[in-house]
Amino acid sequence: MDKTVLVDSDINDGMRLIQKLDLTDFSVVAALWFYYSDVFEWRLTIASWYLDKNGPKKAYGFLQTLLMDFDIPSISLENITLISPEHDLIKLLSLTIQTGPQLSKIRFTRNVINGQLIEDAYIYRINYQPTNRSSPTKNGQHRYLSKKLGKKRKPNDKNRLVFFLLIAIYCG
Repeated sequence: MDKTVLVDSDINDGMRLIQKLDLTDFSVVAALWFYYSDVFEWRLTIASWYLDKNGPKKAYGFLQTLLMDFDIPSISLENITLISPEHDLIKLLSLTIQTGPQLSKIRFTRNVINGQLIEDAYIYRINYQPTNRSSPTKNGQHRYLSKKLGKKRKPNDKNRLVFFLLIAIYCG
């Protein structure tokens, strides 16, 4: 059933569902009712690493079982959208809202973030931390480079010779 209006029972049942998911290994990074203005519909949007690890079939199956077991009447599977925590919507919202792991009740209406209009949202949680491979670590060395290179190495003559030979072969 399409949800064109968000009512208190939706909000309360959404909160109950997220609380139930928090007791499992579903790993809810973000949860919100989001108004999709292109289809005039509210959908409970959940960002979880579970979806990334197990795929949509298993993730939606898990949700369906949970909905049936805990009798959450105002929400059906067709009212839920599962997305990756790396989804653009979550990244965008996390620029302005960070709730941490706790559940909140934030109404976010007609706001613009980086030129994107957020028509309407009711936010329970946004706990997204971007994985920035180029941010420096404590000692000033970049994390990505630290992992790739290990210890700092001094260039030796053999490495230089191989480098110049590769350039000579490539440039022909």
